[in-house]
Amino acid sequence: KKINTTREDSNHLVLYYSKPRALVVLAVLAGCTLWLAYLILAGIVAGQPVILIAGVVSTVAFVPVVIPSLMQNLTALQGPGPVVVIDERGITDNRKEEAFLGWEHIGALKLGMTQKSRSYLIIDYRSARVAQARQQSKWFFWVRRFATFGDWEVNLRPLRRNDDEVLRKAQRLHQQFIRRQVVHKNGPATKGWSGSL
Repeated sequence: KKINTTREDSNHLVLYYSKPRALVVLAVLAGCTLWLAYLILAGIVAGQPVILIAGVVSTVAFVPVVIPSLMQNLTALQGPGPVVVIDERGITDNRKEEAFLGWEHIGALKLGMTQKSRSYLIIDYRSARVAQARQQSKWFFWVRRFATFGDWEVNLRPLRRNDDEVLRKAQRLHQQFIRRQVVHKNGPATKGWSGSL
């Protein structure tokens, strides 16, 4: 079974984990772990409390960051199934508890605004009513909007993909959904419309 690829046609895009990237990240995490272990051991053996304290403090700060990344990249090496599917119905992110978001709930799609968030597909709900239906408080809805976090996001970083292509594909499928809705409501009069907004 082909695991680490991207599969695309005119109606859907299927994204898989990138195995080479996962291996690189795991190697970096292993190197950092060995370095921290060395600091602690060197501090104990040499009787240097400053080195020992530096190693312990760094380890305490490192663990909360490394565990989620470790789990994600181990999953990337094992998981054979698609991670993200973008199709005519909407977006499915199989890593999330509430994995599916239909186009009817989506108002806008964009990539993150900063370098750090650039590899996130950021989704704004169509309205605060949709946010409430998906159990998001009004306060949380407006805070996320103001901070440009979006209401729902897809982390593209561990996947094999081109961020701009993913965004273009998602926007096109979203526009096609809107066009189908308009044609359904208004009939043949909309036949010549391209679907671009």
